[in-house]
Amino acid sequence: MNGMFRLLAAAAALYPLAAEAAAQRTFVSAHGADTNPCSVLQPCRTFAFALTQTNPGGEIYVLDTAGYGPVTITQAVSIVNQTSTAAITASGGGNAVTVNAGANDKVVLRGLTIVGGGTGTNGIVFNSGASLSVEDCTISQFTFAGIQFQPTNTSRLYVSNTRVASNAQVGINVVPQVTSGSGAVNASFVHVEATDDNQAGIFVDGRSSVAGIAVQATIADSLISDNTVTGIHAVSAAGAFAPVTVMVRNTTVANTAQFGLAAENNSTLLFGRSTISGNGQALITIGSGVLKSYGDNNIDGNGGLGSTPTSVSPR
Repeated sequence: MNGMFRLLAAAAALYPLAAEAAAQRTFVSAHGADTNPCSVLQPCRTFAFALTQTNPGGEIYVLDTAGYGPVTITQAVSIVNQTSTAAITASGGGNAVTVNAGANDKVVLRGLTIVGGGTGTNGIVFNSGASLSVEDCTISQFTFAGIQFQPTNTSRLYVSNTRVASNAQVGINVVPQVTSGSGAVNASFVHVEATDDNQAGIFVDGRSSVAGIAVQATIADSLISDNTVTGIHAVSAAGAFAPVTVMVRNTTVANTAQFGLAAENNSTLLFGRSTISGNGQALITIGSGVLKSYGDNNIDGNGGLGSTPTSVSPR
């Protein structure tokens, strides 16, 4: 009898752990509660709590329109909204989404509206992980950057069908912090809008990584417009710093107050089949920066050409 009692007591002690076990798919709702198990019938209220109930590599799904709070991501996960408005609002100097994931972890953010309200610092900050994919999102009104991609390891950034607007400093800032090793940090932008009074639309910076790291970005089929300093800016520094290469294709860079395209020191910016129009100056090279044109661009209606690019042929 005593043995049977001990067995039942042990089973009862284990039961709460089983009930709280993480799931592959979890759910959040405006009507949820963070005391729920995050199932579709008993959803949670915030992304932060849902993450604690989600297996690494799992998915968090949004069921209806609401604000779901800032979140720090420390594992591979997909946060997916396909049917409603799922907002993350950061205020008072905070970040909306922070990614501190493992070197092999892939993070996907889809269908989110991320708002700083003029007081949040960054929309998305990526510090570590294998990759970050931002799809079908709107990111606006932060005091620094819409997306601050600053990995400490070689990693990849993918942004598609996304608008970054009205951020005080940078729409998308690619500034890796890799201080040892070799390899590449890659960023790809497709159908991206970086508009409406960012100081720089897209900024790609190799000055915080060592020379063994290459920083490479591709921007295609995108709109970079109405920014206050530069539309697309590539920059690094000579010597022990990572070289930067940016390819721009089928993209419009327009109505920037100062410079449409800028290449600065140990960086190369190539562009083709693109429209550069309505900018204070179309192009600028600074120091050892290099601009290369494939000769099939529309460059017109600017305050001036600025720097003359090197003509190159497709290879």
